Amino acid sequence: MLNLQQKPTGSLFLIIILVVTVKLMRI
Repeated sequence: MLNLQQKPTGSLFLIIILVVTVKLMRI
């Protein structure tokens, strides 16, 4: 796994991935 803790935008990136995944699953 990548060191997301070092990058503040890491959590935001993960949240975006989760949102996109949920949207794709609901299609």
